[in-house]
This record gives sequence, structure tokens and C-alpha cells, in this order.
Amino acid sequence: MRIGKFFLSVMACVSFAGVMATSASGSLSYPNRTVNVIVGFGAGGASDILARVLASELQQDWGQSVVVDNKAGASGIIGTSFVAKSKPDGYTLQLLAGNHTINPALRNNLPFDSVKDVTPIMLVASAPNMLIVRADSGFKSLEDYIAAAKSRPEAVSYATSGIGTTVHLAGEKFANMADIKLNHIPYKGSAQSVNAVLSGEVDSAWVALNSSLSFVKSGDVRVLGIASKERSDFLPDVPVLKEQGIDMESNNWLAVSGPGNMADDIVMKIQSDLKRVLEKPAFLQRLAELGLAPIGMEHGEFASLIQDEINDYRQTVESAGIKPE
Repeated sequence: MRIGKFFLSVMACVSFAGVMATSASGSLSYPNRTVNVIVGFGAGGASDILARVLASELQQDWGQSVVVDNKAGASGIIGTSFVAKSKPDGYTLQLLAGNHTINPALRNNLPFDSVKDVTPIMLVASAPNMLIVRADSGFKSLEDYIAAAKSRPEAVSYATSGIGTTVHLAGEKFANMADIKLNHIPYKGSAQSVNAVLSGEVDSAWVALNSSLSFVKSGDVRVLGIASKERSDFLPDVPVLKEQGIDMESNNWLAVSGPGNMADDIVMKIQSDLKRVLEKPAFLQRLAELGLAPIGMEHGEFASLIQDEINDYRQTVESAGIKPE
């Protein structure tokens, strides 16, 4: 789960792939009609909001309607299944979320191949997962937390937004790497898991940075560590887990993808246009308001990331003894 700072500034040199996409786009008529963007989750969440912001930007650039369509359910599987069965002509795209790489580890008989039936176009933005405790918790550091868990196996509890989420598997991977046993308590959403920490129902929680940043800023919770390669610009004073001896990453990324077997010239055209969106100050400001960091990871590296994360999550699920459905 190697998401670093891949974002290129306006003054950065355009990559070879970007040059090729620009030259190829001159002969493309794409898009010459409405483009649909499928979101596998309900309205109001981070994926839905980002999809609508991107749709607005692309609609202005393309001069064609870009319509967001929510097909929520089954951890994004319903939406991805719809896209996977669509014609790979670029007129059905998806705002793909990071749990796409978890589903193969937790679900038997998916209605699509998570690699072959998806064309990764660009990983747009991301927020790392992090371990939090209440501000007045006796756990003053990650070292305190691990020491307590080692002395009292399964007595230290952590909340998440549900079984099989990125935060759940982050907690399981962390416990495995720290050689400790924790008591996982799933809730129905991130708000409920944070409230459980604030009320003292649980000792800690694994949460996404963007969903809980306000609680950190208000001083209600303390972050023991962030599961990212580098410190977050949102919380520059908080050490990452790697600095504290636990070399792991866990991110909630959001990306644009399409059906499998999309033509290279269309993929490169969309990628090039998304890169231009990522250079717009107003768009970057909107990302910051959502607690998301711009990434801009291109097609080839994004495809490798998907395969690596699928393999990594399968190992985590097996080590934790989680049974696929």
C-alpha cells in the first residue's frame, strides 16, 4: 500500500505518457456525448462528493455532460459489477474506492475479476488511516498502547466503521505487525466509532484521517500514529507508524477507472485531462476541505498498486483468521 506524494505541480514536467496522451487526444473525438460516472456508494460520502466535483470540472473541460449515478450496495460491488459489464468506450467510468482491493479477500464468487474487468485510469486522492484515543486516555504514546496490549491480550479494544473495511484491516495488520492481540468492536460507521472513543466505550479506534480530522483539531482525540509513508500535511506534527517501528501503510484512496480492456488512447486522454484538473487551485482547495490529499498516480503504477493491495489484503485476512463470505 505504497501511496506517497505522486502529485505533480503546475510547473512540473509532463511525463512521457502525458505527452503521448496529449498528442493522441488531438485525433480523438472523445468525448462527443454524455459520460456517466458510477459511484458504488450512497450520496453524501467522500466518493460521491469527489465524483461530483470531478464531474463538474470535466464537464467544463469537455463541453459534454458528465452525470454521476449512484449504484450503492455490497461495499461497492454493485457499482463495479455494472461498470465491468459496460462497453469499454470511455462513456461509463467509475469513481473507484480503496475497498475495491479488499473485496477479493473477503468475498467469494465476485461477479467480476477485480483486475481484468477494471481499467485503472488515475488514483486521484487519498486519506491515510490512523489510530486514535481519547485526549485524556492513559495511552500517551504508541509505545504505551502496545505495552498495554502485550500485558493484557485482547483487553485493549479498538472500534472501526465495520467488518471488512480498510480501517478494520488496518487494525488487524497493525496488531499482527506489533505482535499483539486486540479486541475489535465494529460499528455502523466512522461517526459511531469515534463517538465510542469519546464516550469511553472503547479504548481506541482506527479511522480515516478525512473522517476524523475535526476531532483531532478540536483536541477531543489524540492520534497515536498515522499509517502512511510520510507525515500528513494536515497533521504535520503527528508521527507516522513507520517512525515508531511499525512499517505499514493503509490508505483510503479514490480513483477514476473504467471497464476492462479500454483502448489506450482513451485511457491516456482521460488521464491527461484528470491531470489538468489536479492542477487547478480551486479543485485542490476542495480536496483540502474534504481532508483528502492529491495524488495523481497514473495508469501503470495504479494498476500495480491494485494488484499489490489485493495480495496484501489477502495475507492480512488469512493472518487474522477472517473467513470470506
